[in-house]
Amino acid sequence: MGTHKVKVLEVNVDDQGNGGVFSLIKTVVESKPDNLKIDIAALEPFDKKSNVNYLKKLGTDVYYVGYNGNKLKKQMVIYRNMIDLLKKNKYDVVHIHADVANKLLVSGLAAKKCGVPKIILHSHATGTDGNHRELKNKMHMICRKKLTNLGAEYAACSYAAAKWMFPNVPKSEIRLIKNGIDIKKYTYDPGMRKKTREELNIGSKDLLIGHVGRFMYQKNHEYVIKVFDAFQKEWKNKGYDGTPRLILVGDGERLRDIKESVKKKGLTDKVIFYGLSNRVNELMQAMDVFILPSFFEGLPIVGIEAQAAGLPVLFSDKITRESGFSKDVRFLSIDENSINIWADELFKIRDGYERKDTSVNLKKRGYSIDDTVKYLIGLYGADRENSKSAFKRLSDQEVKDELFRILSDFADYCDENGLKYSLCGGTLLGAVRHKDFIPWDDDVDVFLSRADYKRLHELVKKKPIGKNYRLESLQNGKLFLPFAKITDTSTKIKEKYYTNNKHLWIDIFPVDGMPTDKAKADRLLDEIIRLKRYIGWAMAKPGTGTTKLRAAARNIAMIIPKIRGAKYYARKISDLAQQNNYKESEYVGSAVWAISRGERFLKSQYENVQEVDFHGRKFHAPEYDDYLRGLYGDYMTPPPEKDRKTHSITVYKKK
Repeated sequence: MGTHKVKVLEVNVDDQGNGGVFSLIKTVVESKPDNLKIDIAALEPFDKKSNVNYLKKLGTDVYYVGYNGNKLKKQMVIYRNMIDLLKKNKYDVVHIHADVANKLLVSGLAAKKCGVPKIILHSHATGTDGNHRELKNKMHMICRKKLTNLGAEYAACSYAAAKWMFPNVPKSEIRLIKNGIDIKKYTYDPGMRKKTREELNIGSKDLLIGHVGRFMYQKNHEYVIKVFDAFQKEWKNKGYDGTPRLILVGDGERLRDIKESVKKKGLTDKVIFYGLSNRVNELMQAMDVFILPSFFEGLPIVGIEAQAAGLPVLFSDKITRESGFSKDVRFLSIDENSINIWADELFKIRDGYERKDTSVNLKKRGYSIDDTVKYLIGLYGADRENSKSAFKRLSDQEVKDELFRILSDFADYCDENGLKYSLCGGTLLGAVRHKDFIPWDDDVDVFLSRADYKRLHELVKKKPIGKNYRLESLQNGKLFLPFAKITDTSTKIKEKYYTNNKHLWIDIFPVDGMPTDKAKADRLLDEIIRLKRYIGWAMAKPGTGTTKLRAAARNIAMIIPKIRGAKYYARKISDLAQQNNYKESEYVGSAVWAISRGERFLKSQYENVQEVDFHGRKFHAPEYDDYLRGLYGDYMTPPPEKDRKTHSITVYKKK
């Protein structure tokens, strides 16, 4: 795009309900560099002229391209209006935001017809809302199949939103753009909490339940009222001091119905209908708990804001687990039988929750609005700070997010093709102990039985895992290790001690049969651990070590392994590991990269697959207690800080 001012058109952005997309784009406009011009094409009219005027002062023109009439004719009018606008202003980038595919398709076709150099299709939801949902859903399903014909780039606010909008696009081709927030604005502030509670007339012993969202089908306000009604009735029965209160922030077409429901239940004096507000951050300080029993969400920004404010959060189980960053988040069913479960969770919070500053956690996870704005500006091609490089250095949290993406894509690929994977090693330990990565670690380990491991090699020849993914292993000659890696070629890495890795990866370990006799198994594992050491020396960088003495010792130890090469030892290990037939063995293990004699465990435990939570998603895992005890002993107790090993790598990703 050269050095001229980059012109971007944000499509389907408006201020109705002060939605998250409008807030995001407004912040981008406020933060953009001088060489970036951002305009808005609104499919629905703005509610407040003041917002249009404010954007105009910042150099952003707002164009209404919609139509308030027949829905079918509306699509044609939008298409024609978009073409007229694009021909007139000649944008470099058209960024289309939507919850359903037809909105992306209509504007995307107009952008393609006008030859826009870069079209970005951005999914923000996981379901349809409003009237005629069944018809809308059918239209969405038809239109999303056509999106790949636009020659566009794909983006989503969550993996769930990506799956909803782009099911036939490899996940490796979809950018995950996080819904960042102004974390400082929401960080827990006891002084602001006291002031706002006094303003709302909330007593020190009252419990204030909060909800923020437009009064529409998606947000499920009916369920909010049912839960609150059950909770306040039980509050009376328990004889607690104070009063439970509910604050509902927002406006919308269902507001009148919800007010009527509150009146019928006799809750009028306990429910605050606050209306639309630009001070949600202050209201969240006053709340004691935030609830969101939505029927669907892409990734709810209000949920992130609530966690930033240090609130415990109750989400519906229809919302992606990616929304939960705090240990004080629960995902609950929204069927009629679960209303009392929600009420019980509210009592647990009332009886034992301590409000804390959670801002550091959110910053680490990349949910600062500064990170999101910087990412979008770079995506548009106006990032002056990093314009000379095609790669961006990733933070520690961004590395984990990339690894999670690779793992998720691989897990989906396995499920789609009948390969039975399981988390293992440090990844399984992280899932069990932290429900996430081990805080000081950043690798991903996966098991496949030897039969499925071989099947994987045959499958990828005909059906690749994704555009940027590559299977590397001893078997296909692309890796001189006795196991496999799935690498992402859109990344590159620098390692401090080794030379074998060029791209970010996850490890795939074949599981083989093991001797029933413990002594024989121990001898096998001891021999493989010895050969592993030689592979490390063969691949190590000369002259490196944690001390000068270690570096000198490594240089001497490396001589013979470097002459023989890693491939020599990898083949020996692979042959040793496959001595015992998997089907005939009572015990199994991934001997190819054993870290101790504890690698051996019962085959029945390996094949008893269960689900574990990891980084906000469920993955397959073996029956893990004996396995993890064999490797780590008391695995639920973290090791001393001096024994917490990390990888010495720096990761970069293509912009």
